[in-house]
Amino acid sequence: MCGARLDDDGACRDCDIDLLPLTDADIGIRREDRYVALPPGPRWVPRRVRRESSTAPVVVLGIVLTVLVVAGVLRQGGPTRVGSPTSPLLAEHTGVTLVRTGPLGLERIDVDERRIRSWRVPEVGASHVRELVTVDNGIIALTGPGAVALDDRGATWLGDADAVVPSPEGARLVSYPRPGEIVVTPPGVTLEVRGEDGHQAVGEVVAVLSQGSLVQRVRRDGVTVLELYSSVGVRLLAVGETFVTASGDTVVTRPRCPEDSCPSLRVRGPHGVQDLDYSATTVSLAPGEAHLAVLTTEDSVMIDLETGNVRTIAPGAIPTDRLAWSRDGRWLFVVTADGNIDAIGVDGHRYQVPVAGRATDALAVL
Repeated sequence: MCGARLDDDGACRDCDIDLLPLTDADIGIRREDRYVALPPGPRWVPRRVRRESSTAPVVVLGIVLTVLVVAGVLRQGGPTRVGSPTSPLLAEHTGVTLVRTGPLGLERIDVDERRIRSWRVPEVGASHVRELVTVDNGIIALTGPGAVALDDRGATWLGDADAVVPSPEGARLVSYPRPGEIVVTPPGVTLEVRGEDGHQAVGEVVAVLSQGSLVQRVRRDGVTVLELYSSVGVRLLAVGETFVTASGDTVVTRPRCPEDSCPSLRVRGPHGVQDLDYSATTVSLAPGEAHLAVLTTEDSVMIDLETGNVRTIAPGAIPTDRLAWSRDGRWLFVVTADGNIDAIGVDGHRYQVPVAGRATDALAVL
């Protein structure tokens, strides 16, 4: 304590006090305590800590992005759409294969397997597909130069065509070589459209029924007329009505009245004439002519033409004209505003098809 130096025996020559020799046992130190090693204290390495804290988030973000990219490549063509509470995912078996066309070309969609495959058709090539029409034995794609028949076996060039019109006996190719002439193939019939004065008039084949070709034209007084051309002559079907859609021998028109006192839609078919009051954006007849879908921007409905029952489709806003019926007439597939596909049953129930959405120009059933 005083800073004096001790001798080897522990005595202090400069002190006048006596020092007691104490052993380890006297002061409470065990023998094994002499060999206890105390752990070193914490080491502070500021630079290393700062380097790890700044690079760790970047590394983690890179790993996450890599996983997402790989997963996207592996799932290409798989289901990516997630259902919503208002419209559940489609789980019922449909047996439907859809074909759609858009910026990515032709694609085949297996609805039940929820799988998308690119469909490369040499006969179509880089031509823009303007329209897809479902026919009895496949699909007809209307391109810039003409029409191509598509089925599971491949593709067949059909020839030049300006339009494709389905009929009870199969699809018909329609060409307009010159004003007043319409060529319908098969069987290669040339229709000469004439007005009331006997002169040639411009007309358009809008449907082919079992009785003949339905031609729509505008008279000189501005009134639209629908005429049925057949081998026995020309028969007037409707005056002041514009064509909307047709299937089999059922025709849907939109009457025009000066004071808007006419019904919104008129249906002529095996069940007689029915007038309907719906302001529709799109109207579509099911194969078999049993159901009529009326799609609007607000409330859409499914109408049973045999019984007259009307079922509301929920949610009802379906502003689209890109749609296709299943061949059995039980399902209507529509392209939504965001490029996704919904399936609507004839009972009015609406479901989401869980496949990736795309920009779609046309839709058909293979």
